[in-house]
Amino acid sequence: MMQLEFIPLRITEYKPNPRQTTVHQTGVALCDDGLRYFVKGMGGEVEVCATEWICTSFARSLNLPVPPMKVLQTPSGALVFGSQAITHCMSDLEASMLLLDGPGNLNVPGIRNLLSATYAFDQLIYNPDRHDHNFLFQRAGLIDGQEIANLHIIDFGSSTILNDNAIVGLAQGMPTVQVGKKIRKVHGFSVEFARSFLDR
Repeated sequence: MMQLEFIPLRITEYKPNPRQTTVHQTGVALCDDGLRYFVKGMGGEVEVCATEWICTSFARSLNLPVPPMKVLQTPSGALVFGSQAITHCMSDLEASMLLLDGPGNLNVPGIRNLLSATYAFDQLIYNPDRHDHNFLFQRAGLIDGQEIANLHIIDFGSSTILNDNAIVGLAQGMPTVQVGKKIRKVHGFSVEFARSFLDR
């Protein structure tokens, strides 16, 4: 990780979410680099920002496809977490259908391995809130008439990796476990890939 990544980008425009669709993400910011970022920490949730930064960095070091992240600075000087908005993404409904009903004619390279690694990673960092709306599918064009999409993983803010008093492991009723079961029914699970991922 380069030191430059810790230099904050200034928020030049901020739009709060009209309705809260995720636990911690409160809005979208346009920053002085000309890019948009999904924002966490506008309510002063320092632990959420730290958790997102550490877990996203950890995921990226293990080659999970996470969006670029930045420290953002509000007009009042507060520092918050920003996850760069991915362009050409499918809607939440399309992404959910792809995960829970199957890809149909869409080709997502390595999807089984990526989903297997993501499930293993969420277990490792005690992330209870991996559901079908925190996977992003970015349209990447056509190859031989077949549409290609790339998978991106977002949202680690509910991880309890920084909480010394947290219960180790994820309970059966948590979204990560429940949605994970549904995803595995459709896409399968590569034990070998998950093990090699955890070995890294």
